[in-house]
Amino acid sequence: MSFAAYSFIGQKYSFKRYISADFKPLYDLVKRIIGSQDASFADLADKASTADDEMKRAMAQVEEIVTRDQDTRRLEDYRNYFEFELFLENQAGEQQAFSKLVGLLSGGQRQAPYYVAIAASMVSVYFPKGGREGSTEGMGLVAFDEAFNKLDIGNTQNLITLYRDLGLQLVIAAPEIHRATFLESVDCIISVTRMSGTDRVAVDAERIGPRAQAEMQAANPEHRGVEWFRTESEQAKQKAAE
Repeated sequence: MSFAAYSFIGQKYSFKRYISADFKPLYDLVKRIIGSQDASFADLADKASTADDEMKRAMAQVEEIVTRDQDTRRLEDYRNYFEFELFLENQAGEQQAFSKLVGLLSGGQRQAPYYVAIAASMVSVYFPKGGREGSTEGMGLVAFDEAFNKLDIGNTQNLITLYRDLGLQLVIAAPEIHRATFLESVDCIISVTRMSGTDRVAVDAERIGPRAQAEMQAANPEHRGVEWFRTESEQAKQKAAE
């Protein structure tokens, strides 16, 4: 899964995987069995007495699972065999581990990586074979309550695009004040309003088509950039001087 084409808060993101030191002997044992046409678990067990230290440690871990003399749930959970780290790359191409930067980042800088990590996790759950690869079948539902509340409009919309590109369908609960943030990026907005002085609730649904989204994006100054404003300012000065 690659995030190289996406940038949030001026940074790009990538994941790196490491084999856990605690489980490396057992991991190597499994890889040795898979990679050998002749070796089997029984053959390796017979040779355990003359095996190297790594092999002996691996066989001891296997014995724990088989005999269940102690709690072996950590050994049985495949997720414990790897350690994952999210790396942030700045515009200069420098990479740093998120775990080492998290305490130094601002609210938005700290929030964006979590949404990238959630996206990666959801894709691995819904599409474990590596993504939908253009297929429209299957569901990838992800629900958020007051999502992206520390991010600006541009980064919020970029994250929504990321989820969409990965085949995930977002359901976002947010207060009315953030309606403008989502108008350009979602297919439908459902407004839920409690009627004053009663327990009654009014529900109204609005569907937003691609043409309307395109028009709003074209008119939104958030997408124009600083250079556009500079050009507009210079042109306005020139017209005033004429």
